[in-house]
Amino acid sequence: MPSDQRRKIKRIDYVLVYEKINFEYGNVSNKAKKEEMIKEKEREIFNQAMKAERLEIKEEQIGKYVFVKIHCPFDRLCEEAQLLKMEFPLRGLDWIISETNENKESFIGEDNMKKIFGKEEEHKHIFVPFVKSCTDWFINKDETDQLFLSSTRSLMVYHILVNINVGKILNDSKSDHAEKKGLLNMLLNGVYTDSFILHDRSSLESVAIPIESECSVIDLSENNGGSQLWASSTNEDTRKVLDHQWGKIFKRQPLSLIRDYFGEKIAFYFAWVGTYVSSLIVPTILGIAVFLYGVVTRVIADKDLFYNNGTLIDDEEFYSLYGLHIIKSASDNSFTGLFAFMMCIWGTIFLEVWKRQQASLAHVWHVENFDMAERDRPEFYGTEYYIDTITKQRKEYYPFRRRFFKYVFSTFVLIIMICIVFISVISVVLYKLYIEINVCEDDEECNEFHNTIIASNLNTISIMILGKIYNFFAVKLTNWENHQTQSAYNDALIIKLFSFQFANTYTSLFYIAFFRKDPGESGILGLGKEYRDDCEEKENDNCMALLSFQLIVLMITKLIPKLYYDIILPCLKNVCKCCTRSNQIDISSTHHYLVKEMLKPQEENFRLEEMTEKVIQYGYIMMFAASCPLAPLLALLFNLLDMRIDAKRLLWWNRRPVAYRDNDIGIWLPIIRFINILGTITNAFLIAFTSNAGNYLEFGLAMVLVFIFEHFIFAIKFLIDIIIPDIPESVMLDRKRDRFVIAHFMSVVSDSNENADWAKSQISEQCPKRSLKPPKSMRVAKNKKWDTPK
Repeated sequence: MPSDQRRKIKRIDYVLVYEKINFEYGNVSNKAKKEEMIKEKEREIFNQAMKAERLEIKEEQIGKYVFVKIHCPFDRLCEEAQLLKMEFPLRGLDWIISETNENKESFIGEDNMKKIFGKEEEHKHIFVPFVKSCTDWFINKDETDQLFLSSTRSLMVYHILVNINVGKILNDSKSDHAEKKGLLNMLLNGVYTDSFILHDRSSLESVAIPIESECSVIDLSENNGGSQLWASSTNEDTRKVLDHQWGKIFKRQPLSLIRDYFGEKIAFYFAWVGTYVSSLIVPTILGIAVFLYGVVTRVIADKDLFYNNGTLIDDEEFYSLYGLHIIKSASDNSFTGLFAFMMCIWGTIFLEVWKRQQASLAHVWHVENFDMAERDRPEFYGTEYYIDTITKQRKEYYPFRRRFFKYVFSTFVLIIMICIVFISVISVVLYKLYIEINVCEDDEECNEFHNTIIASNLNTISIMILGKIYNFFAVKLTNWENHQTQSAYNDALIIKLFSFQFANTYTSLFYIAFFRKDPGESGILGLGKEYRDDCEEKENDNCMALLSFQLIVLMITKLIPKLYYDIILPCLKNVCKCCTRSNQIDISSTHHYLVKEMLKPQEENFRLEEMTEKVIQYGYIMMFAASCPLAPLLALLFNLLDMRIDAKRLLWWNRRPVAYRDNDIGIWLPIIRFINILGTITNAFLIAFTSNAGNYLEFGLAMVLVFIFEHFIFAIKFLIDIIIPDIPESVMLDRKRDRFVIAHFMSVVSDSNENADWAKSQISEQCPKRSLKPPKSMRVAKNKKWDTPK
């Protein structure tokens, strides 16, 4: 494509979709016509609102679907970037670091840099919140198309669309449209049937791309004689680069590229998973060693038992009869306590490593102050008002007393659902006992099949079904609570979901570990002594073996719905959509790319679902490490595969998600810390009361063992937390450098020497509208130019 034509390319930042109904053909009721006319009027009003926000729109019809392509001009993007307080490199400070004086020395000086910061200064820019009136401080005039990434553009356009108030267009507060606000309302009312963000075009994608479309051109605009192009992206083949580096199992994740393409929220998830997987290598090796040791010692012990009793069987018959029994009980051996101790320490080290990684990424991605700049959710509404003491503006808020009542009701619903979980666990237990007493009787193979395989799978199915039911209620309740920011909304939803998932997932494991061993003479629920759900202890067998088997079943069985929802179901939906819409869209047209993107499934809560799944898995490893040394191995293999599946999903199979900003993994961090603490307590009780070692201890001695084990580990955890700082020294040095450079910049601007005059002239040329006088809080004494700000 010629370079002069390339300059006129306009990116498609967002796409809306609606159906164009032709009333000339077919039997259409008057009610349907009236509803369509109302929707058409709503779309006209929304189009006016988008134009009032200076968005450029262009409609394109393919079959019965109309695609509304939206482009946001650079000036409007600058306003939104300032409103969202996005940080960009302040190029106006380049000369402070790189400019040389008459003696060819740096303005601050390389030697001073080394002395002050203890390292070579690599970064040439200071990142600050964007200011539209000083655009030239951030980018050169001929590089305006390079300031905002395609993901950043789409995020800002999304913010504009969801915060549009169509009531302003009508200028009538009593109008029916006055309270309708933003894109979300339009989608809810069916005014638009769909909305999505286009993926950047890639040479690896099997899509019909016109030969002349070198820059991902979607269509030729009718403006300017057809010389102006509307494109999804003009950047390099980002997805191809990501697929090459990210889609391979044994390649390191390109976190910066992931962040640039999908935003910080998703990037932080993959950073956490990457740290988690890397840290699993050590416990995996230890777990395999402990398990193999248990297998060998158990085989030797069982063979000696048979030979001492005079029973002679060959190896094939021995392993066929007792192979499963050996594997189930191999986890409980003399090294079980040491492995549990190492896992508790591993959990603390992993958490400390992640906190440092999280702080480093937040600093590198310049989202450390995201919490202070976060805007209200478009769905939030206030019932009362106050005057902001800083801005003196009238702001609405939702009083806590109203939300507290909603919190109480949400907690009540959660308790009811947890009670249902307990009932489901007891039901599975009663099923096993009924089958054992009335169906299988003394048939050991029948009992083994029903008690071990069927019961474990019934429990897993119950977990998945109840989880889906409560997920629906949790979303509805969180929406009802009316949280002001998206972070507060996410935290409230996560607490609900994880609290239920905790009870739903771990109840059966806690039952096997601590309550199944001694049901009492009256049996379960007082049904009689024959209804005893004990562990049927044999010489070296106990509830530890059943707990280990149940844990493995849960970890493996959860792979099935994962594969179904992530791979099989999206493929089926895609096929169904293609079949149902094939008569409505010309698939062979040059507009194939828009259609393909529309047909892809969307992943609205990707990080929430994936983090819930991974943290539940982390709980398996931490809280029941003593019962299953192979759990870290299963987690490692599963996550290595799952990471690459998720990469393929996001890059090729699913729609491009909104590139939400974030500065951490949110409330998941205290949840992981809670699991670490609970895991220490759980493993202590497993060793003292459930393992073989606990069978020979009296209750008082067992409690002493629990007390010593817990407090010794807690003491080590406390020391590790003190020794390993949460924020790396390099990040602290970079922050110090930023304050140092900005303070001296302000000092030079306010000084009257020759360098200051030169600096003023440079800055005034770049940004004449900005005041050169710094605030008092950032001034530095004239006679202390080179002193580090205190």
